Amino acid sequence: TGEVIVFLRNSNEILQDKKVRQAIVKATNTNVIATGLGYPVITARSPLLKQHLGYDPSILQFPQNVAEANTLLDSAGWVMAKDGIRAKGNQKLSIKLYARSTSEYAFITQVLQKQWKVVGVDAEVIMQPSADLNSTVAFHNYDALVYGISLGIDPDVLPYWHGSQSDIRSASRLNLSEYKNATADRALEA
Repeated sequence: TGEVIVFLRNSNEILQDKKVRQAIVKATNTNVIATGLGYPVITARSPLLKQHLGYDPSILQFPQNVAEANTLLDSAGWVMAKDGIRAKGNQKLSIKLYARSTSEYAFITQVLQKQWKVVGVDAEVIMQPSADLNSTVAFHNYDALVYGISLGIDPDVLPYWHGSQSDIRSASRLNLSEYKNATADRALEA
């Protein structure tokens, strides 16, 4: 059992801002991706799937809401420029989105790029063959990453979300978002 997730690297200068990350999520319509792939898929709305122990239907990913995404970016100081890309001072709201070089991932990244541009986020898509992407992932050399993870029947999501797993000294370093939260760490440990 697995999921394909967009990981937003929290240590990235732009993505450190929670409002920017929330805006990107709110700009995303996963149903467009799911229906456009051409084969049946189930959209996931949380790190755990419905059949997993610990799944909580009250804790779900934000649904698409472009107006809220724009409000979040406005309140974070990102101003829409004439070219349709937001900026704060001299810095453009631009991120590099990496994915494996396959037709499915190409479709996903193209949809994300279009959806994010609607709210003023410039996503440069970089498709890489498996060997190159594995290196990119290992060294966390991305801003955002479309990547598939395996959860198993009895999921242990600690490697993907515990703060210790974002440390360069970690054996797995599978916390691909570099998410760090003491409360979440304690919950994962329990």
